[in-house]
Amino acid sequence: MLPPGTDGRKVYESVGLTSPDGEYLPLVAPVVTEGRPEEWLNRVEEAMFAATKRQLYRALEETKGECSCCKGPAGPGKGGCAMLL
Repeated sequence: MLPPGTDGRKVYESVGLTSPDGEYLPLVAPVVTEGRPEEWLNRVEEAMFAATKRQLYRALEETKGECSCCKGPAGPGKGGCAMLL
């Protein structure tokens, strides 16, 4: 979270998420977290889904769809790969 006054910001902005295990997921775009939580919390949730989706696609591109569950008898597309579902 970036505070107001930094780099000309006038409001708080969330730029990423950190899990309790220390994993960091950058958001696709900064989210303004100012005002009523009922409003900005929905924007944070949408940003989380977009960032997770982007990260999943990158992981699939890096592995080219090859994962340990695809190497079994079922194979990809036959119910053997949870990543492709």
